[in-house]
Amino acid sequence: YAHIGFSPFVWWFTDIQWLRATTAGLYDRDSANSKGFSPLLAEGEPVISVDEENMNITVTLKTGLKFYDGEAITADDVVFSYKVYLSPLASEWRTRFDNGKLGFFDSNDSIIKISDTEIKFVFNEKYTFYKRFLSAPIMPKSNFEDRYNTGIYHYNDSTGADANSAGPFMVESIDLSNLEIKLKQNPYWSGTTPKVDKMIFKFLSGDDGVQALKDGEVDIIDGWFYPEKGTFENYTNIDMRKSAGRNAQECSFNHANGFINGSLTPNGIIAGADPENYLEYGKYVRKAISHLIDRDYIVNELVGEGGVTAARTVMPPSIVGFDDTIEVRNFSIETAKNYMEMAGFNYTEAFGSRDFDPLDINETNNLFELYMITPNDMQYRVNWSEMLQEELLNIGIFVPENLMAWWDVIVPIVIGSSLPGSVNNETYFGGWDLFFVNFQFENIEFDNTGFYNEWAIGPFGDNFYNYREPSYEALFNSYMQEFDFSTKMSLVQDLQDYFYEWEIVAPILHRLDWFGALTSVTGLDDTLFLNRLQEWEDVDCDRVNIIDVDDPTTPPTDPTDDSESISPLSLVLSIVLIPLIQRRRKK
Repeated sequence: YAHIGFSPFVWWFTDIQWLRATTAGLYDRDSANSKGFSPLLAEGEPVISVDEENMNITVTLKTGLKFYDGEAITADDVVFSYKVYLSPLASEWRTRFDNGKLGFFDSNDSIIKISDTEIKFVFNEKYTFYKRFLSAPIMPKSNFEDRYNTGIYHYNDSTGADANSAGPFMVESIDLSNLEIKLKQNPYWSGTTPKVDKMIFKFLSGDDGVQALKDGEVDIIDGWFYPEKGTFENYTNIDMRKSAGRNAQECSFNHANGFINGSLTPNGIIAGADPENYLEYGKYVRKAISHLIDRDYIVNELVGEGGVTAARTVMPPSIVGFDDTIEVRNFSIETAKNYMEMAGFNYTEAFGSRDFDPLDINETNNLFELYMITPNDMQYRVNWSEMLQEELLNIGIFVPENLMAWWDVIVPIVIGSSLPGSVNNETYFGGWDLFFVNFQFENIEFDNTGFYNEWAIGPFGDNFYNYREPSYEALFNSYMQEFDFSTKMSLVQDLQDYFYEWEIVAPILHRLDWFGALTSVTGLDDTLFLNRLQEWEDVDCDRVNIIDVDDPTTPPTDPTDDSESISPLSLVLSIVLIPLIQRRRKK
């Protein structure tokens, strides 16, 4: 179900937003519900029971549900669909059900039919974001089971019928010669009647897509690789919008280093070997480093105004519960020195004066040395690392220049190494102290599973940051196991405050996505649209067109994209939705 075999344009056909218009899951994102999940094929909220080993979720289907062809939707279809999703060879959805070293479901037997309308999901741990796993599209078992049993896992119907399930729309036709997909209303859709009768997705080049919006031929331009700021500033009928993505660009710290965790700072040594005594002094060192990152210069000069925004915390602004009252750390050498002195470092004793010459700092004359590795094929990170190296000299920290190929970077991060120059290098994982990394959140909730917790495998190894702190783990576990939404929002504020106070990493910036839309378009939710979660039945205007833009004439400048390569198709094609619409109001 992860690939559509009828087209050479597999990547676009499976990754674009139109599939959300033709499919449906038990639950779905709801723009009117604080971006949470609301029942779709499910009758209501699930029944939850938690024991020592499992979290059991029981879901009841609505009565009278039917697929696009009028066939009844039953528990058998739900169980079969998840059987496919849990089969590694059959589906890329497999990754959505993995949680680092722990899979949320032990096996296919974890999804159980209770009756024709009831299904039980047995999660192997308590997890507050379980509903995202209950939003997977439900497919007709009768249509796919024979092929699944014979090892044919992909779409193979050029009419596009295999892309249909129970969404608000269904495929009317696919024209491969013109790269055009026509959708029409699904007569058996169980939700709110769509406001448009037909939609047509069509592939166009990036330049043609931008021009089509200017000419009024299309109505919405989706800036995955955002258009330049000002592209539509002279067009009074176009609303240029921006929304934060889910990428958090950061300078990560290896907390196994004695200066970063505080144990080798002067005050940390005096405090003794108990981490409860010395951890605060490591916090001061990390804050000092964070104040030496000139985020405004990075955003406005190195990246270019409009593409990104300076980060307050590691939590991107598009995530539900983001606290915009937290202030961005200001660039200040004096503030950084203050924090270093709070950790016990004495500039007068070390260099004769607090106002020492940073040019005197070298590999033999410094407070201590940190090892920073930077991939040489990512120029923006090379620029950032060079800036930070120069600024760290201002507070007496020497950082040798270490640029290397991406693969050479991965080795010391993931499996460790004996790289030179790192304090206590022989005794801790990684062989690095500072590293620029991008973390993209899968959810629009702050799900940092696999981020800092001790057992995590993602994103780059077993606890990439080597962060071990009981108070954080307790707060993290409370948040990740809380089901009440208001309580969860309170806990996510606490988490952001914790990240800001303890500066586990130094957040740098977040990506911004731009898109343009004609002022006549209504029902379009910015956050859901840019996260590929738009509720298509709500979109309304006299004619709705959507383009997913990627301009092949302008190389992407997104500094939060770590991809080694981009699909050649994504550099050539854009996606256009050209509905032939007759307005229909909700009943």
